Amino acid sequence: MRILSLLYFSFCLLPSLSQAASIGGNLPGNSELSIRAVILNPLDQGASVDNFDLQWQETQRSSTSGGDFVIAGYFYASSSQVSWGSDANPEVYVKIWFGSNNILNLNFFHVGVFDIELSSTYNGTSPTIEGGKSGNTKVISIGEASWRYMRHDYVMGTDDNMASSGGCSDLSGTWKFPTVRMEESCSGIAIEIPMTVGITQDACMITHLSIESSGEADDSDVAIEVVGNHAKGYAENDSTNAENGEVEFTLLFDNQLEMALEGFTDSTNQCKINLMGAGTKE
Repeated sequence: MRILSLLYFSFCLLPSLSQAASIGGNLPGNSELSIRAVILNPLDQGASVDNFDLQWQETQRSSTSGGDFVIAGYFYASSSQVSWGSDANPEVYVKIWFGSNNILNLNFFHVGVFDIELSSTYNGTSPTIEGGKSGNTKVISIGEASWRYMRHDYVMGTDDNMASSGGCSDLSGTWKFPTVRMEESCSGIAIEIPMTVGITQDACMITHLSIESSGEADDSDVAIEVVGNHAKGYAENDSTNAENGEVEFTLLFDNQLEMALEGFTDSTNQCKINLMGAGTKE
């Protein structure tokens, strides 16, 4: 089951006059993203000049209705480096995509003349790289059309919410879900209800769930592993003796807990039920 995270990021892009352009401020989990673009073997008025860092220029930023956040911009050569340098003369266009699926993509499109070496770090980690020049994936080049594109991929995390055991978020506590969407196949019911969910967690394992709604409560002993900010497993509905249902939790960067439940309201597995909502800790 895939759940789209409802993310909204507010942060500041800080261009640097040398080396990498850094994104700082209010990034999720106090994280940091830096991007560097170095032009290789450039010429100026027919003469060779030393390699130098390109400058960053942001052009636009916006959030999408699906919870993604995007920044558009480009790198250019400074007029202090070469006579043809200008912020009106882009060398590399960039799209920075913070996906609601917790994937960060840096997309680079070469529009200049000289080879450019690209590097980036996110929270001190290196990216998975797609594209670039054959034999040197750090470089984008005009040598062939396919070499003009490069993508850096990262999986975003929630370091500030990681449990002390390492590698997992702490989801324990009582969470209030003001609106949970509930759909049941046999009756055709589709309603929104409030819900309270209690989570007991031992290290990186959820061991007990307590779910209360409309004066009724269900308790389940479970063994659901928490990996990063995500947990997915099975819990039995004790009150109805229904077959095991699948439960999924995702801790978002704004300390909201996203929940999805999928199961059956009867022991014959004929009547399917789905619940989905987002809550905050009491």
